[in-house]
Amino acid sequence: MIKLSTRLPKGFLSTTFKKTSNPHHRSLISTLRKFTSSPTNERKFHNNLISPLRSSNNNKLHNFGDADENGAENDKVRNKKRIGELNDLLEFNPNFTDALIERSKCYEGLSEWKLASADLEKVLEIEPNRDDIVSHLEQLYWFYIQKENYNVKLANNYLERAFEIVSNNAVQVPFSYYRSLYSICYELEQFEKAISYATKGIKSIESTGPIEIGSKEADDLAALLCRRGSVLITKFKMIERGRQDLERALSLASSKYEPLVLMLDSFKYLKNHDLVMETYNLVKELEKKETRTDEKTLLEYQRVWLGFRVDLFGLFKRLLSEDSYH
Repeated sequence: MIKLSTRLPKGFLSTTFKKTSNPHHRSLISTLRKFTSSPTNERKFHNNLISPLRSSNNNKLHNFGDADENGAENDKVRNKKRIGELNDLLEFNPNFTDALIERSKCYEGLSEWKLASADLEKVLEIEPNRDDIVSHLEQLYWFYIQKENYNVKLANNYLERAFEIVSNNAVQVPFSYYRSLYSICYELEQFEKAISYATKGIKSIESTGPIEIGSKEADDLAALLCRRGSVLITKFKMIERGRQDLERALSLASSKYEPLVLMLDSFKYLKNHDLVMETYNLVKELEKKETRTDEKTLLEYQRVWLGFRVDLFGLFKRLLSEDSYH
C-alpha cells in the first residue's frame, strides 16, 4: 500500500476533508439513479465526486449529545443559548474573532449556513493572514455546498484559495482537493480547468510510487481517470485519448461500474453505436471473469444490463420510425 506524506499545513486535515469514509456518505449505488441513455447521466457521475458532501451533515464541530432526537434537541438548545452569550460579547467588540468563530460553529450546529458563512467571512476580513486560514477556507467551502446556501462560485473561490496555500506548503496535496475542485469546475462548465485539476490529481497519486490494484490510491486514480477520459471524449472529441483514460480506469478500479457507465455514456453522447456495442461485449467478458458475488457487485452489473435493454429499445424504435418514413 502507498503511504502519503503527512507533512501538511495547519488546517488541511480539518473535518471537511478528514471524514471521507463517513458511513453517512452515499455509496455509488445509492447515489446513482436508474441508468438511462441520456447524456445527462454523465453529469451525475462527474458531480458524484462532490455530491456526497452536500447530502450528509458530517462536519459537525460541536457534538454536545447523542445522535438521538433528544440529543439533537439538546444540541439546538445549547447552541442557541451560546449564541445569545456570544452576541453579548460581540456587542462590546464586533471584531472579536474568537467569538465570531465560535458563533459560526453554533450556527453550523443549527444548520444556519448563511449566518455561519457570514461570521467566518468577517473573521477573514479582520485577520486575512491567520495561521489557521486553510481550515476556515475549507469550512466556507463546506457551508457553500449546503443545499440551503448553495453557491458553487463562492465554494470554488474558497476551495481554490485553500488549494493554493496547501499546494505551496504540502509535500502531498490530498485527493479530496482534486476531487472536489474537479467536480466544481465541471458544474461551472469550466471543462479545461476540470481536466487540469484531474491531471494534477492523477500526477500527484502517480508520484507516490507503484499503484497497487485494489488499494484506495488505485480507486482514487481510477475515479479521476474515468472522468477526465469522459470529458476528453464528450467535450473535446478526443476519442482515442479519452478511451485510454477510461480503459486504464477500468483496469485499476475495484468496482468496474463507474468506468463502464462513463464509457458507455460517452460513446452514446457521440452516437457511436459500434463503440457502444463493443463496450457491452466488454461488460460481458468482465462479468464472466468476475469472482465477487456480493450484492453490490451483482447489482452494478444488473444496472449496466438494464441500460443495454434501454438502448436496444431505443434503437428498435428508431429503426421502426425510419422504416415507416421510407
